[in-house]
Amino acid sequence: MPLFDTYVMVDWSASSRRAPAKPKEAAIWWAAHPLRSDAAPGFRALDTEKQRDGHTCVFYRDGGVQIYERTRAGAIESIRKFLVHETENDRRVLVGFDFAFGYPEGFFPTLREADVIEEPTARAFWNWVSEAVTENDKTNANNRFEVAGRLNRALRSGPTDHGPFWGHPKSSRFPGLTWYNPYAQERGRDWSFGFPKHRMTERRAMGATPSTLWQLYWGPSVVGSQALMGLHHVHHLRSRLEHLESAVVWPFDEGMQCPVVEASESHPRIVIAEIYPSLLKKYYRGEPGVTDSAQVSVNARAFAHLDQHHSTLFRSLFQGPDDLTEPERRIVMDEEGWILGVGFETEISNALDGAWQSERAIE
Repeated sequence: MPLFDTYVMVDWSASSRRAPAKPKEAAIWWAAHPLRSDAAPGFRALDTEKQRDGHTCVFYRDGGVQIYERTRAGAIESIRKFLVHETENDRRVLVGFDFAFGYPEGFFPTLREADVIEEPTARAFWNWVSEAVTENDKTNANNRFEVAGRLNRALRSGPTDHGPFWGHPKSSRFPGLTWYNPYAQERGRDWSFGFPKHRMTERRAMGATPSTLWQLYWGPSVVGSQALMGLHHVHHLRSRLEHLESAVVWPFDEGMQCPVVEASESHPRIVIAEIYPSLLKKYYRGEPGVTDSAQVSVNARAFAHLDQHHSTLFRSLFQGPDDLTEPERRIVMDEEGWILGVGFETEISNALDGAWQSERAIE
């Protein structure tokens, strides 16, 4: 019996501008894929694109949908309404966001020593970020560079030292933040912090090279900015779902274990997890249309397929790799978080390859 009824995957954006009306790359896309044909009323239609409630939607015959959003606030509100609808109709939902939920080991304890946060945990940092970040809900304008500069100033030991965060538009100035990477080889400055540049899950990811979370802006990579803005919004999303008493964030709330058990009313109906769409790049590479749109659609259908046809493997994803030590698991649960699926890349590929060739479940 599958653990979930619906799978929602979100491709995030840290843009400071409202996305254009015409769907494009580097904007927010999210996909919902129902395991049952009745799991998303109104989403069962034609293979067509149209406007619905101000959103550009692409509908599929299997009941799935891709939605293009122009602002983060609009996206989170759309997702919140969808999740409320699903839970009110007795459906369990897996929600994946493609930004980091935690930071490398040692960052939060260092912030605690600097009196920035009260506890050296990811959840304490989420609370801090939710208050520090401000945003114009209509335009996407936000203060993420100021927030990063504030963190840098709290962590550096002297006025000429740099903090871990770097990168911003070269035409602007932000106290405590450099537009360039001060730790690049040509700069000659050593990384001198008591925490690494990458989390364990990023170092373990196969077939992908995640950028460092300290990088906010430079070229196509803005993962640091996506994390700050993402944590701000997901914290508020979870707060607004608390009345349902059904939403948990994996693995921080209930540990590295599967938080859902079949037919159990005492377990959550919404599980929010971190994903990395590029782990499934070979399945969406070459798909027509906007790549971000294909990413979320393929990931939603892939997780649905694993849950339905490879239940043992699917449950194992939430438990993490067997070779993680107990101290490492504690770090994951308190500070770093984990990308759902990392450590199981080969097994996932084997399972999906069969679906691609025979059932075409993620075609």
